Amino acid sequence: MMSDPLTDLLRRHPEAAFDYLEFRNTVAGAAAYYAAKRATEHDRRTIAACLERMLAAHEKEDPMEEAEADIDFHRATYEATHNVVMQTVMHGLSDLMRADVFFSRRKLYGYKGVRHLLLNQHLAIGEAILAGDAERARDAATQHIGYARGTLEEIEKAEARLEVSLRRMGRGDLVAGSRRRG
Repeated sequence: MMSDPLTDLLRRHPEAAFDYLEFRNTVAGAAAYYAAKRATEHDRRTIAACLERMLAAHEKEDPMEEAEADIDFHRATYEATHNVVMQTVMHGLSDLMRADVFFSRRKLYGYKGVRHLLLNQHLAIGEAILAGDAERARDAATQHIGYARGTLEEIEKAEARLEVSLRRMGRGDLVAGSRRRG
């Protein structure tokens, strides 16, 4: 399976997660574009249901349920492309997302102000797909992945600064503990 070598790569080179996001930026835009053009009525109902789940999780302030609905939304988008190669590749990658192989979704969804922005971005992608507006769907998806990548880079930099500060204060024990909780 494709995910096994990818999992090994990411374990040896965690910075490759940003390469994944760069790849995903290209694919997500194309997927949203094709989904807007090719979605069946069933696909549209599935996408709308994912958005409703995301909204409900957001209102309950359940970031992990919201993150699961996020993955399901993107999977539904890939399904709506009716491109079997894209579906297969991206389903394998979304399984790795569920396992937090690329990055910690808990960190992303727990970062101040991010959940609300991600929700609005998903709604913009979904609304464009449901309206059949392929260009707007592609633009919204590209902006969404770009935002996620930028936010994850910001989180990583903040964690690196904290780690340096803790080590300087002689609290390396806290650094190891914070990595296990991430």
